Amino acid sequence: MLFIRIIDFKPLLKLTAYALLLVALNACDQSTETPAKVQSKGQTLDAATSQPSSPDAASLNDQQVSQLHQQLLTLDSHVDISREYMREPAFDPGKKTDMKVDFDKMRRGGLDTVVFIVYVEQKKRDQAGYDAAYKAAIKKFDAIHKMTDEVYSDQIELALTPADVYRINQQGKLVAIIGVENGYTLAKNLNRLDEFYRRGARYLGLTHSGHNDICDSSAAKKSLGDVAQEHGGMSEFGQQVVARMNQLGMMIDLSHASDKCVEDALKYSKAPIIASHSGARALHSHPRNLPDNLIKAIADKGGVVQLVAYSGFIKDDPARDAAYKAMKVEIAKTYHAEKFDYKYHEHTAEYASGMIQLNKDYPLASVSQYVDQIEHVIRIAGIDHVGISSDFDGGGELSNWQNASQSLNITKELVKRGYNKQQLEKIWGKNFLTSWALIQQSKSLNKE
Repeated sequence: MLFIRIIDFKPLLKLTAYALLLVALNACDQSTETPAKVQSKGQTLDAATSQPSSPDAASLNDQQVSQLHQQLLTLDSHVDISREYMREPAFDPGKKTDMKVDFDKMRRGGLDTVVFIVYVEQKKRDQAGYDAAYKAAIKKFDAIHKMTDEVYSDQIELALTPADVYRINQQGKLVAIIGVENGYTLAKNLNRLDEFYRRGARYLGLTHSGHNDICDSSAAKKSLGDVAQEHGGMSEFGQQVVARMNQLGMMIDLSHASDKCVEDALKYSKAPIIASHSGARALHSHPRNLPDNLIKAIADKGGVVQLVAYSGFIKDDPARDAAYKAMKVEIAKTYHAEKFDYKYHEHTAEYASGMIQLNKDYPLASVSQYVDQIEHVIRIAGIDHVGISSDFDGGGELSNWQNASQSLNITKELVKRGYNKQQLEKIWGKNFLTSWALIQQSKSLNKE
C-alpha cells in the first residue's frame, strides 16, 4: 500500500493540528510517489478535474490494475454486522465465514478500511422500545471493541480520527471505524449521543426506515402508524442533535432521510454533512436516493456522497421484488412464523439457497451500472465529493461485487473508464477522510 507519513495525534485535537492533516491529505495530489496520470496512449486530463483521464483500457492488463489497486488506501463507508457478531463462529471476522466482509475477504480484495455499523431497526417510540434499542446498540458496540481491542488487536485497529486511518494502515493493519445507523437509539437524550461518541462512533445516521424523534425518513413505516411527514423535515430535538454533533466533530449522515430533513440538516449544521450509503435519484427514481440539487448542496458544504452498491437503488426490477417477497413468505411458513423476521430467518439455509436462485433468475445490478452512479455524482458535484459504500451484510451486493474479496472489480471498471491513480485515491477513500477532517476541524469553531 502507498502510505503518507503524518503526525500521530490523539482524538481531541485543535484546529492547527487538523490543518496539518488537511495539508497531508492534499499532498496526495502533489506527491512525487503518486504519478499524475495512469500510463496511457490516449489523452489525459489533470487529476484535479472531475473528468476521467481517458486512457486506452488495453494499456493496463489485469496484473497492472491489481498492482494499482494495492497501492490505494481503500475505504468502504457502510458495512453492517450481525446481532451475534463476535459471539458465534459464523460471525467471527477473523475466521473464513459466509459473511460478505471478514478479514480474509478484505485482504484478498485489497479493502483496507471498513465503517462497521451499529444499526438498530426502528420500532415503537415508547420506553420499552427505547430500552431495547439501546441494549441492541451496546451489544454491537461491544462486539466491535471485542474485535479491535481484544481478540484481533494484532490485525485490526479502531480509528477515531482520519489521521488514525493513515497511521493504522501504515502499520499494516486493517482499519475499523464505527458508524451508528438510526438516531432512534438516542431516545431523545443528547447524553446518549455523547456516550456513543465516547464508545467510538464517528458518524450517526439520523434516521432509517420509519420516522423517529429526529427527523422524517424517506420511507414512512405504516406498521408504526407513520404519516407521510411527521416533522416536515427535522424536529426541534433534531436541531439539538445536529448542534451537538457539530460540537463533538461527529459526522452527520443523511442516508435514509427525507429530502426535507436533508435540507434542514444543510441549513442547521455548521459543518459539512455526509451521505454514507446513498444513490442518485436521477438514474433511478427511488425516494431513498438523493436528487441532484441535494447532491450538489452536500458537495458545496464540503461533504461527500458515498454511492451505495444496493441493487434496488441502482435499477428497477419489480419481478425480482415480487419474487423476493414471495420467498420470505415461504421461509416464514417453513419456520411456522407469522411473518419473515431477519433476526431469525436471514441466516437460515433456506434464505441462503433462495437468494442464490433469486440472483440467478433476476440478476443483480452490475459494477458497470454502479460506476454509472459514481460518474453521475462526479458530473454533478465534482470528483472531490464522491465515494464508495457496499452496504454489505445489510442487503448490498452487485453481480460482480458480491463480497469484499471482489473489491478490485470496482477499480477495474474505473480504470477502464479512464480514471487515474489520484482520482482513484479520491473515490476510494480520500474524499471521505477529507470531509471527516473538515468536520472534526470545525468542532473548534462550534464549542458551547
